Amino acid sequence: MSERGGAQRRSVRQQQRAARRRYGAAADDDDEDWMEDNDDDIDESCSSADHSFSSRHRGEAGGSAAAAAAAAAAAAAGAGRRSSHSTPAGIKTAQRWTQEEHDLLLQVVEQHGNTRRWSEIAKHIPGRTGKQCRERFVNHQDPDTRKGSWDVAEELLLCKWHSILGSHWARITRKLEGRTENAVKNHWNAAMRAKFPLRRQTPLNIYVGHLRSGVEASEALVKVLEALQHFLS
Repeated sequence: MSERGGAQRRSVRQQQRAARRRYGAAADDDDEDWMEDNDDDIDESCSSADHSFSSRHRGEAGGSAAAAAAAAAAAAAGAGRRSSHSTPAGIKTAQRWTQEEHDLLLQVVEQHGNTRRWSEIAKHIPGRTGKQCRERFVNHQDPDTRKGSWDVAEELLLCKWHSILGSHWARITRKLEGRTENAVKNHWNAAMRAKFPLRRQTPLNIYVGHLRSGVEASEALVKVLEALQHFLS
């Protein structure tokens, strides 16, 4: 008998003792004799209760196990659907570009000239998408891409167009000839991460320093122009 059935048996015995005393049971010996005479009935009732509880518990556990199995199957099916659509077959995601791919990309871009339809270019480079080809060429191979340090004129343009366009980096990049969108964002973020940007008196650091102190973008641009005039005078 389980612990729950034993507890119920003790409870039944206590209730029956109380009933016997209430209706004039003579002595404890008589009470014990009465309990022994009715012991089989007590065991049967407690066993029935214990069996009912165990059956209900097994049913709940079985239902929980079935629900957990169904949820696991649904999650596995969902993962299978996601994995089947996440990356097309044959497309390289994290692999580095090889020298052969670099040379082939340059050759295909030269053949297409100024049109640069990247989806068409990607057809000649197995395993690469048009976006991958465009980003690789623009960021690493384009001879017109400017690299290295930023001069005062470039930073002043960046401040000007940020005050007008906000954080629309693609539109700002079109105003900065020779700079890629990644280069623009990286240069901006480097200034934003500086602990004391105003210590370096460059247009971008002055502009960012005032923005971080709560000044509006248009007013921050005026502060940049004032600082440049003071520096040149």
